[in-house]
Amino acid sequence: MAFILRIPSKFQYGICYTAYDALALILYRLSLPLRLKDVVDRFNRDLRWISTVFNDVCVHLDQNFHKKLEWDSIFLTQQQLQRYCDYVHANGEPSGVIWGFIDGTHWKICRPQPETFDQSLLWSGYKHAHTMVFQSIVTPDGLLVHVKGPYEGRASDWEIYKDSGLQDKLKEYAKDENGQQLWVYGHAGYGMSEGVMSSYRAWGMGGNRAAAPLQEDQEVFNANMAKQCIVVE
Repeated sequence: MAFILRIPSKFQYGICYTAYDALALILYRLSLPLRLKDVVDRFNRDLRWISTVFNDVCVHLDQNFHKKLEWDSIFLTQQQLQRYCDYVHANGEPSGVIWGFIDGTHWKICRPQPETFDQSLLWSGYKHAHTMVFQSIVTPDGLLVHVKGPYEGRASDWEIYKDSGLQDKLKEYAKDENGQQLWVYGHAGYGMSEGVMSSYRAWGMGGNRAAAPLQEDQEVFNANMAKQCIVVE
C-alpha cells in the first residue's frame, strides 16, 4: 500500500520518517476518533513528529488521489455497477437499476471564534451544532466510492449535490451496457433528478387537503429501500 500510494520518505522541518511508518500512523490515527496525544505512546514518538507526519501525508494523499474519491472510473465499470444493481435487486428492489446509496454526513466541529469566521455558516439547524458536511455514495458491499466536501454545515444535501458536479458524472458514467441510466438512491430531499432516485411521497392537492395515500407497491418499495440504505448511514 505504501508503494501504491507513493508515500515518500521525507525530511520535513528536520523530521525523518519512512513510508511504512507514515502509512501505519495514518491508518491507526483514522481508524478510531483519536487525539494526537493518544497516538504518542503507541508509536513512541513525540507530539511534534506525530503531528508533522500525519499532516504531511494527508496533504500528499489529497493532492494525488482526491479525484478517485470523487469518481473512480477504473473501478466503477459498467460490469461492476451492474453487479451492484443485481445485488440490490436480489434484496427486494424491483427495478434492478439502483447500484448505490447517497447521503450527506455531518461532522461536528468546535464553535469557530466570531472574529475569525461567521459562525452562522457552519451552524446546522438539523444537527443543532456547528458542523462540516461531506457527501458520499456507498455501495452495497460497504465501500465508499464517492466523497465530496467539506461543505458548510448549513448547506442542504440537495444544495451540495447540485454544487458537487456529481450529477454530470452519474449522467455520463452510471449506465448499463445498453446505455440505460443507472441510479443511486437517496432520501426524499433529493427528489427525482438525473442519477438519483428517492422514496415515494404522498402529495396533497393543495390547501389543507389531506395527502393521497401511497399505493401498496410504493409503500413496499419505501420500506425495502429504507432497510437497504442503512449502509450509507
